[in-house]
Amino acid sequence: HRFSGPSHAVPMTDAVVLHYESCDFNQWCGKFLNQVDCTPERKASIPFPYYRDSISLFQEFGDRDKHKSKWVEFYQRRKINHYNTAEIRSAAKHIPTLQRPRLIDPPPEPGQAGNDGQRTSCCAPLPGTAPHAPTSTR
Repeated sequence: HRFSGPSHAVPMTDAVVLHYESCDFNQWCGKFLNQVDCTPERKASIPFPYYRDSISLFQEFGDRDKHKSKWVEFYQRRKINHYNTAEIRSAAKHIPTLQRPRLIDPPPEPGQAGNDGQRTSCCAPLPGTAPHAPTSTR
């Protein structure tokens, strides 16, 4: 999506593309909580229904203490259950099972150390990121 880093010509026999379809639950919270001020026009221009729906969810249900269960339900339905189908499991049966992190870990209480030992709060912006400001569409 709008990749802006350096590019290199690589022979097709050597090329490997890693695409992480989505971030984990806490990163998802941070990403879309930062977009609650997104204008209707900008949201309508986003080509991904999951992104638009995530922004809408946080615009309507943005209070962690009151609405966290709605966030978990949405993420579980749209990011975990959506890809946990018999068809996908059958297609992937030849791929060895890997040790994978859980996508939804209970977030530490605000101010408590997370898995990485750093103090965190659920859905805080990721280190080194800034809230996304609405931008005009061209």
